[in-house]
Amino acid sequence: MGRKNPDRYTREDWRAVCGTVDSMRTKRWRVTVVCNRCHLNMGVDLRVMAFLLGGEGVLWNRHPHCRRVGCEGRVTFWAQPPEVYTAFPLRAEWPARE
Repeated sequence: MGRKNPDRYTREDWRAVCGTVDSMRTKRWRVTVVCNRCHLNMGVDLRVMAFLLGGEGVLWNRHPHCRRVGCEGRVTFWAQPPEVYTAFPLRAEWPARE
């Protein structure tokens, strides 16, 4: 990725480096979900996600239903790589526009 400051990477850069659940798990990313309706914020166990989706499963651009009882919202996955101070939503253009 070539840049010295990881905060300057685009989401497309991050997705190219760490696009699958297994790659996030091995690189020790912290992943959470946030509901757009009830604002539930929960941590994601990447080992469980790898079991459910397979190691090549993808969390980018996915918005499953909220897990809170009675909530009809959708959640967005947020990730924080170890070298970055703030989390960002796992949304990116893919494949990259040319």
